[in-house]
Amino acid sequence: MHNPLPLRERQRAQLVNEVRRVALQLFAERGFDAVTIDDIAAGVGASRSTVFRVVDTKESLVLDRCWKTSPAWWPRSKRAATTMSSMP
Repeated sequence: MHNPLPLRERQRAQLVNEVRRVALQLFAERGFDAVTIDDIAAGVGASRSTVFRVVDTKESLVLDRCWKTSPAWWPRSKRAATTMSSMP
């Protein structure tokens, strides 16, 4: 059976999934604040720039996961994150 996605898109999707899996595992083990993008990159076996090519921020790894599991929660969390980031 032929996969309709081009190889490059399939490889990118695999990398995104692996980055998320490793990140969530590290967050569970060490806590969110203790994990860096460099830690995630090392866990995936990729460079920091490769990780940033497939995810915008470390926070997006968690928020994207929350959005996929509970889309109704997303608008409230986005507002809260914006409010918190503007606090001194």
